[in-house]
Amino acid sequence: MGDSTTLAIRIEQYFQGLDSPGKLKLAMAGFPRNCSEAMVKDVGAVAIEGGHWEIYIGGAAGAHVRKGDLLCVVNGHDEVLQRIAIFIQYYRENAKYLERTYGFVERVGIAKIRAVVVRIARVLSSGIKLNTLASPGAQECTATIGATIGGIVRMIKISRIKNSRSPIGCRGDGGDNNPATSVVR
Repeated sequence: MGDSTTLAIRIEQYFQGLDSPGKLKLAMAGFPRNCSEAMVKDVGAVAIEGGHWEIYIGGAAGAHVRKGDLLCVVNGHDEVLQRIAIFIQYYRENAKYLERTYGFVERVGIAKIRAVVVRIARVLSSGIKLNTLASPGAQECTATIGATIGGIVRMIKISRIKNSRSPIGCRGDGGDNNPATSVVR
């Protein structure tokens, strides 16, 4: 139904080595039977009829068992990747240290997270392209990721990887290596 392997490879290339407040487990399922258990991962995408994908966030299958909340339904790999990137960036900027996505989604609320993701996706679809996030081995990073804090949409541009061996290696305004808090102008 859906090419989950290609999507999973792209997602791994984009997010590999990305720092986050808590551990992130991601899964893709190419069929609604959901053999990879994507609905109980921190972020999961499940292919459905018509080339669409359902994106779930905040799932857990360990000590805490929780089915993820449906974030949105999108068309194609590019939209899946964009919505996941928006959610992960929002999570990185707003989660507490070591807070997993299931706690974050319950604390913030799925309605607010959906609103943020939809608003940022509209901004990005107005012409700004999401190419890549900083990942080890990348020499150039031209991603533009939108995030909101206090209802204001701001764009974070990661322009260059300083050290290809570091997990993220981007430099921001104040020499800060954390892209979640850095803005490169």
